[in-house]
Amino acid sequence: MGRKGFPLNRDYVSKPGEILAESLSALGISPGELAWRTGKSPDYVAAVLSGDARITVDFAEKLTTVIAMEPGFWLRLDKNYQYFKQHGREIPPDLQK
Repeated sequence: MGRKGFPLNRDYVSKPGEILAESLSALGISPGELAWRTGKSPDYVAAVLSGDARITVDFAEKLTTVIAMEPGFWLRLDKNYQYFKQHGREIPPDLQK
């Protein structure tokens, strides 16, 4: 079961990079500017946005200086997405801690 008793629908599972891209768009920040502001390479930022790279602890921490979201938000998002990719379902509640 998904949140609030609804089954998880594969059409609604988002890559962390998609949510990051939406956040950047809302703030008017380009991927290049994000790379510069976080000290990451433009290639790494592009790979995160496309879903080809995971969000690291270091990057999640640096994102807080650009986007007002705690590092844990990005890390949980990435963890849940990776689990879903591997298992085709949400992380069971007993494994979410």
